[in-house]
Amino acid sequence: MNNYSIKYNNSWALCIGINKYKNASPLNSAVNDAQEVAKIFKEDYLFEDDKVILLLDENATRELIIKTYLSLSSKVDLNDRIIFYFAGHGHTIIGKRGEIGFLVPHDGDTNEVSSLLRWDDLTRNSELIPAKHMFFILDACFSGLAVTRALPRGSMRFLNDMFKRYSRQVIAAGKANQTVSDSGGPLPDHSIFTGYLIKGLKGDAKGTDSIITANGLMSFLYEKVSKDHMSYQTPHFGFFDGDGDLIFTQLEIKEKSTDEGADHDILFEVPSTYYERKEEETVLGFLERAKEYISDSKYRIKLDDLITIETKQLLSLLNIDRFQLDGSFKREEEIRETLKIFENITKRLR
Repeated sequence: MNNYSIKYNNSWALCIGINKYKNASPLNSAVNDAQEVAKIFKEDYLFEDDKVILLLDENATRELIIKTYLSLSSKVDLNDRIIFYFAGHGHTIIGKRGEIGFLVPHDGDTNEVSSLLRWDDLTRNSELIPAKHMFFILDACFSGLAVTRALPRGSMRFLNDMFKRYSRQVIAAGKANQTVSDSGGPLPDHSIFTGYLIKGLKGDAKGTDSIITANGLMSFLYEKVSKDHMSYQTPHFGFFDGDGDLIFTQLEIKEKSTDEGADHDILFEVPSTYYERKEEETVLGFLERAKEYISDSKYRIKLDDLITIETKQLLSLLNIDRFQLDGSFKREEEIRETLKIFENITKRLR
């Protein structure tokens, strides 16, 4: 009998929600969002009550957020997971080397940089926290995420391998200059982003063997939020350190085997972000839209998103079932048919 566990020693969550700001416009659903996410961690994922910390409105000051965040460095163990959730305003400032992203605490003032929470400070300070896996979920709109890479869509990895490896992952609800919706989502009294987050955590983001991972959840959120008819935002996400994966679903794996040296594991597929194009948009319509975006720098983000979506769509169609790579020779008719398929699915992007 070969056994292993996908199980953390402890699970921690710091959930922040700010409706009432001292120096910024109020929000409607941020507090409710944070409360519901915290509730899911406790009830659905069995986080212990004293390890789920809620900071709401006037308690979510810059000083208290930093103090609470850094206090985890002396509390957590190596085999722990931490989720940092923030619902509130984001802010972006253009620096000498590019865009710098900030979270706005309750007492933050966008005219006073020192009163804000710089995203880079959170990432650097994560080095002080020994937990193996940390996942930042930010229902805020800003740029400057230092995301270096993300797992390619459809990647196949062994679950136990993802669990063992160190990781720091992040997803933000939208980029700079995008409007993050504070309501009108798939669930009443929740933002679009957190509405889909709740649905994902409740099971809609399940992947192989009904397992939910941070990568799978991020792919789910990217697809749902960017395609929602009420949404004007495109989440951005990935790793900023490590290459493991926070796993929400803890489980024991037991397999019988006659081979005592066998290493039993689950081959897990990172869910794809698949964009379904609107059938009514012809290739000509797509080209006209692309030309409009190219003609004016104000459409830079929309152009980037358009090309990214088309590239992801193309990758999802260039699969091994259509295009065998085993080097075997085919009949001329098969080769011609394969070329026709390739030309058709690459037409828009070409």
